[in-house]
Amino acid sequence: LSGGQQQRVALARACYADTDILLLDDVLSAVDAHVGEHLFHKALRGPLLRGKTRVLVTHQVSTTIQHADLLVVLGQDGRVEAQGTFQDLSAGGSAFQDHLLGLASEAAEADARARTTSSLHLSTGGGGVGPAAAAAAAA
Repeated sequence: LSGGQQQRVALARACYADTDILLLDDVLSAVDAHVGEHLFHKALRGPLLRGKTRVLVTHQVSTTIQHADLLVVLGQDGRVEAQGTFQDLSAGGSAFQDHLLGLASEAAEADARARTTSSLHLSTGGGGVGPAAAAAAAA
């Protein structure tokens, strides 16, 4: 199995484990952005893990930041630099606010690219799906 496939298997095993708390350490790092976004929304935020505490450690902040119940930002020395919801931290008026807003705009751009890529696959894929169907699917 490739690294990304191994990570997906490990994530599936964790999702089906009989536990109330999951520590997920960079589980999206070996998959591409589109797959990572899909896994995040379907597996990590989906009904399978509802009611379970999920601690997600990640460097792919733009995929996850707006959906977190609580953000804890660690400095290079391991100390907590900031914590709160995305809304709290982005309204704080600190230097970190600029960083958060930049990440949020990256997330919005990545989401727009993913939607464009999906509609391109529909319009150029087989099966006679044309641009009109792709535009309808993207809407």
